Amino acid sequence: MPSGNQVDDSTPMANGLADRLANGLADRGVPCLSKLTVECMGSVQVVAVEGKHITVGREPFDVEGQPAQHIDASADDTVSRRHAVITVTPDWACVTDLASTNGTRVNGVPIRPRMEMALADGDEILVGGHTHITCRAAAPAAERATPGPPASPDP
Repeated sequence: MPSGNQVDDSTPMANGLADRLANGLADRGVPCLSKLTVECMGSVQVVAVEGKHITVGREPFDVEGQPAQHIDASADDTVSRRHAVITVTPDWACVTDLASTNGTRVNGVPIRPRMEMALADGDEILVGGHTHITCRAAAPAAERATPGPPASPDP
């Protein structure tokens, strides 16, 4: 059993999560997310990130007194009415479990209620028992730019 800041290599920590845990979860250098792929009870939808907060649950709810973008997981009876919030800024993203009944996991690791868990491109969030959310970051500007035709040499 690991102690202190040690990470047990046998635990399912994918996509660098072990490194982020060892270095602290307050790393604000995580790239902004641009879309989320949501798989819920056999249905798949791609959600474009449009605001700072995205709520996840069986009903929409406000965050900080403001309406928020919502991922409807009402088909999954293991998801709480107000299950989790995904927060996205230009510099970082995180998920917070709202003390849900069946919990939230990132890359297979349970997160504690009301604690932020940093997210990165490719991270998998499990909400309840059957709702999977895959995080995707926007490509850096250099990768999004389409190069023009090659310059021809001067005659």
